[in-house]
Amino acid sequence: MNNKGKQLGFTLTEMMVTIAIAGILAGVAIPSFQAIFLKNTTIAYTDDFKMALYLAQSEAVKRNTNVLIAPKTTGNDIWEDGWSIFIDGNSNNTFESADDELIRTYTPSANNYRLESSLSGFDTGLAFNSLGEPSTPSGTASGVEFWVCGQNSNDSQSRRTVTVSFAGSIIVKEGATCP
Repeated sequence: MNNKGKQLGFTLTEMMVTIAIAGILAGVAIPSFQAIFLKNTTIAYTDDFKMALYLAQSEAVKRNTNVLIAPKTTGNDIWEDGWSIFIDGNSNNTFESADDELIRTYTPSANNYRLESSLSGFDTGLAFNSLGEPSTPSGTASGVEFWVCGQNSNDSQSRRTVTVSFAGSIIVKEGATCP
């Protein structure tokens, strides 16, 4: 067998067609990958907050005392910077290392997300009593909703509602009313 004169490889036309097909497939796939990434980021951020709520609730029951979860930024209702779980020894609703016992502090897993309360009494924190029931930091017993809103709050993939019922159940639903 003599293969002299026979060319091996791709022609320029074949290579251009292959690159064009790969470009079309990438153009179709990238938007769906972005939607999946956005949804997973929203789920991770919401799960961080939900797990912090569970921890605060379980610590309140275990220690038989009130445990507060509040924004890390002192004197502000900016939950986006993260949140702290602590026993408020001096009952001033803010964490101060001298009088309070820090249980855990959280830094959010994603940027460009807002975390807001549906009720103004919960802007500065959420307390759980020794029965695991929620209340405002000042002690008014009540259920509450928190809204997790992504940078593009028009996209339902970047919105979640975290509901803490009057009895202490914590439920996450897709979609939220982002103000």
